[in-house]
Amino acid sequence: MIQNSQRRVIEKEILARLGESWLQFGFDPKVSRQSFRQPLARELWVFHVSFIPHQTDLDLTADVAIRIQAIEDLVNEYDTKLSPAEKRQSMTLGGEIGNIWLGRQLRWTVADPNDVDHVCKDVVNAFERTGLPLLKRHSDVAVVHRVLTSSDSKETLLWPILGRAL
Repeated sequence: MIQNSQRRVIEKEILARLGESWLQFGFDPKVSRQSFRQPLARELWVFHVSFIPHQTDLDLTADVAIRIQAIEDLVNEYDTKLSPAEKRQSMTLGGEIGNIWLGRQLRWTVADPNDVDHVCKDVVNAFERTGLPLLKRHSDVAVVHRVLTSSDSKETLLWPILGRAL
């Protein structure tokens, strides 16, 4: 059981351990808004975690996203709803690891401080299995264009929210 007073400490520990793991993938180990980033020549890869607190435990979900600057420049040129700051932070596509891999949300539960180690290992394994291949595959503008114009339900999961509101 996790006490309320332990929750923030556990979240920080998880983020620190994930940061150490993300070095092997070329990501900046410094966390920014629960995200780890890898800037590349023409794109940005992001891995993000969310914490869902409960009475006696907390759940963690993870997602990946990619920003392809050329596509974002085109889309944002005509988008009057977003502020300049929001335009700089928009992502081209991405999704929650479980939805991409299993077709449903995937949560890791931390019910005790001793769960942190195996949860972090599981998250890293899920990223290696699902997130990293997605980022590599979708770093090609032609592939992204095909995905963003597809009607395949597995590919529409990757669309940004604004992409569905046509």
